[in-house]
Amino acid sequence: MRATTSKVVAQGSVAAGRIRELNTDLDHLLGRTIEQMYRQKDTAGIQLQTTRTEAIALYRHIWRYSRLFVWQNEQGKPWRDVLRHSARQEYDLARHEQDPELVSRMIVTGRDAVHQVVDKFMAKRDQLEQTSLKPAPPESTF
Repeated sequence: MRATTSKVVAQGSVAAGRIRELNTDLDHLLGRTIEQMYRQKDTAGIQLQTTRTEAIALYRHIWRYSRLFVWQNEQGKPWRDVLRHSARQEYDLARHEQDPELVSRMIVTGRDAVHQVVDKFMAKRDQLEQTSLKPAPPESTF
């Protein structure tokens, strides 16, 4: 009876050791999975905050640069107001977009468009300044 009892005890302790190992492995696996989930959530939050910040910065650039357009369009509305209204419509349409790649693409496209418009505006302004600085041709007295 002693031999069987010691075998059962030995087998029981081996099984208990295996169960402890499995529990430890399981705890480690679950802990690591939960950590990864929290890291992914934190990263997504940071990415969302970054794109949100970039979008707001782009909107402010549009608002700031629209001040340069002081003349009126064909309907008599100032171009400044037309540009601001158009930017607001674009932002409202894209407000609920969830795809981060698409949001980033829209921000990059918008930033590029603003830079192109400002560059063209400045080039035209410089051209107008150059033509206004040129001396008038002398008038003939004939």
